[in-house]
Amino acid sequence: MDASRHAGPVEATLGPRIARIVADTRHRLGWSQQKLGKLAHVSQPQVSRIERGVRGHGRIDEAARLLDALGIRVEIQVRPPVLIGAPAQRDAAHARVVACTVRHLGLAGITVAREVPIGADHVRGWIDILGSDTARDTRFVVECKGDLDDIGALERQVSWYEREAPWAGRRLGWPPHRHQVVIVTMLPTNHNAELVRSNQDLLRERFPLPIARLKSLLNGKDPAAGPLRALAFVDPGRRGPGWLIPTPLEPGRPVVPYVNARAFLEGRRRG
Repeated sequence: MDASRHAGPVEATLGPRIARIVADTRHRLGWSQQKLGKLAHVSQPQVSRIERGVRGHGRIDEAARLLDALGIRVEIQVRPPVLIGAPAQRDAAHARVVACTVRHLGLAGITVAREVPIGADHVRGWIDILGSDTARDTRFVVECKGDLDDIGALERQVSWYEREAPWAGRRLGWPPHRHQVVIVTMLPTNHNAELVRSNQDLLRERFPLPIARLKSLLNGKDPAAGPLRALAFVDPGRRGPGWLIPTPLEPGRPVVPYVNARAFLEGRRRG
């Protein structure tokens, strides 16, 4: 084991705790290290190293034998991390929306990274698209959806991504930016339109940036200032400047050519 390797949180806390418990219990029993080692079939020098918590010299099987010999019972509660927006949770419709959004951001001169990991310890997540535009001193945070299901979860997810994005950009070696634009792109479906329409008061407050201004901003014709959160439909089947479509948050009737994400995929397969 490389002694210079940085210990993770489990290794950094579990090893010293076992070391203290082994040494304290042995002392209370009045045993020498040699006696404990003989009962556990572990050499006395190794017992000493384990009790001192020396990194790189404590094997799990040897520590387990020491605990058994001392009559120590171990109960372990394993809690997997909460995964938000994990790649394994993505579907084909989502992938199409991501690819379409990435392509057009690239055409707008924005440097992009996909599936950018964020979080630590028990909460991990992945920002679908993180963009950097040094010319306009602006960072772009994009969440993509096939079918939109939970408005509350979307708001929590986007707010977390907003907070983590500057650190994620720094890890990518990008410069800090004065402005940050958050965009949620999703398929133009009846399902999504109805969900947006039924939650329009909340969504209009949280995503006030109109599509026309977002287009101007992406084209470099509008400075990045003011409320910079936008909700937009994206049709991967469209080319050219019409790739961003207004949602029911804006006046007019939105163009929604698909019933839901499944219908979109079936249409693509038939095509």
